[in-house]
Amino acid sequence: MLIFSQNYISLIILYSILIKAVSNQVKSLKPEQLCQEQGEYCVKPREIFLFYDVNPVEGFNLRRDVYIRVANLVKQINSERRELRLNLVLPPWHNLYHWKTKQIDQSRLDWEYFFDINSLSQYIPVIELSDLIKKNNGSINLDQVYSLENDLENLNSEPFKKIVILKNCDQTIYYKKNGLFRGNFWGYSDKIAATKCQKVKFRGTNYFLAENLVKILTEYDINFLMIDRAEVIVHEDYGQTEYWKCRKSMKFSKNLIAKAHDLIESLNSDDKINFVGNYFAVHLRRGDFVKYRPSVSFTKICDQMIMVLQRLNLKKVFLATDGTDLEIAEIENCLPGFDVFKYTPSYEDLENYKDGGISIIDQIVCAHAKFFIGTKESTFSLRIQEEREILDFHPSTTFNCFCNDVKFCETTKWLLKN
Repeated sequence: MLIFSQNYISLIILYSILIKAVSNQVKSLKPEQLCQEQGEYCVKPREIFLFYDVNPVEGFNLRRDVYIRVANLVKQINSERRELRLNLVLPPWHNLYHWKTKQIDQSRLDWEYFFDINSLSQYIPVIELSDLIKKNNGSINLDQVYSLENDLENLNSEPFKKIVILKNCDQTIYYKKNGLFRGNFWGYSDKIAATKCQKVKFRGTNYFLAENLVKILTEYDINFLMIDRAEVIVHEDYGQTEYWKCRKSMKFSKNLIAKAHDLIESLNSDDKINFVGNYFAVHLRRGDFVKYRPSVSFTKICDQMIMVLQRLNLKKVFLATDGTDLEIAEIENCLPGFDVFKYTPSYEDLENYKDGGISIIDQIVCAHAKFFIGTKESTFSLRIQEEREILDFHPSTTFNCFCNDVKFCETTKWLLKN
């Protein structure tokens, strides 16, 4: 009985000490750090805004892939570290190199022009940069910028995952130090600056970078962090479950879908609900792309198109291409007896959808065709193949490209994984 009483008293004392410690911890927290769950105190995660940018010459479709790399990184940190809550700041689309329409304004375009923001936010917390600037009283001072560059030294003798911080960014052409670090910052140079900016030699995956960012964020009081040249980061799990979760969240904006579906109906879609078109779709990448890669002759391209049309008993071809008028005419002339359609936007369409939206409309129409052939190594074709995977088309109708063989060739199959 005596032993029981002593143990009981010891437990009471220990319990009192713990209650006092927790109480002192709660008192030391700021009011905004307190929350309530079922009547009990808990600690709110620290809000951090992660910015990113890529090399200015990179195209629209590569940038969409970089978004997935960074979004997967954010998801990884938020899932594993509950004391942190990263919000991904969506970098505006700002006068991209491949956007050739100069008579319309294509600067500082929000993501809502092209994508469904509510759908993006189902995967990770996201915010438009323009909204964050308004929320932050009209300007943003980045605490830290890390500008990545590829580390290609000793690739065969050193580990793949490696980070080396080199020097301040004022020794680069993209940033200048004048008290704070100044740069273009997506066309918001008058509203955004950085306190610190460092060049970083990097090779590794998005999850490897996530591990290192967690160390930085837990050691330093950083609220606004930017990763520049994010295309240097590679996927940890390209084509795997987490990749596809993020990719499926990248739904297009409703107005682009509506315009694309109008075009699909004009091509006599035979399924009003799923918009599965009774036409054949082709993406033929030309322009600067063919200067640096082996090209397929127009004779081979036409032969392979006719083969598909005859096999599927189709009469209509939807052509998505950046080719010249002469090249388009050559395709039309080599397909006698077949109807070739190409979406030629009006000036009003260009104003409403911009060059990025026009390319997405092309992709949506191609994604709903009964059969698709793309251009090897083109990210535009790859994005169409991904859309067709999400729409559950058979891989044999999707993963095809033009080649110099007798018939079209298959491409690598990146199949959807749930």
